[in-house]
Amino acid sequence: MEETKALLKKVSEYDLAQKRLQITAGEQRQIRKALNRLRSKYLAAGRYSDGIDKVIIQVAKPNTSRHMFW
Repeated sequence: MEETKALLKKVSEYDLAQKRLQITAGEQRQIRKALNRLRSKYLAAGRYSDGIDKVIIQVAKPNTSRHMFW
């Protein structure tokens, strides 16, 4: 429960001027689980889950825009 509260606080304090919200692997896992639960509820109710599916894919993508300068 505390992890969820900390994650919600992090998201609410996020500055939209930044391009990406940095999340840890544990936070990513927590977000995916929550989105999957929401998707299951939508499907059980006969609703479309297209928007949720798009967000799941975005959360699951690794950060490919990071450039390594060596």
